[in-house]
Amino acid sequence: MTTYLVGELNRRLGNHREALNWYVNAGRTTEGDPRIAWLDRLIDKQRKLAEEQAA
Repeated sequence: MTTYLVGELNRRLGNHREALNWYVNAGRTTEGDPRIAWLDRLIDKQRKLAEEQAA
């Protein structure tokens, strides 16, 4: 959860590439845990947004 939040803060501050790094790390920590599938979906959504903004 913390890694996702750091990624989100970076994205909102305009550090899109840094945010992508944090989202990737956040995704690795939540993989395969059905209890936090909602967080996986959120990470994926925000990662895609950061990719678009970084382009």
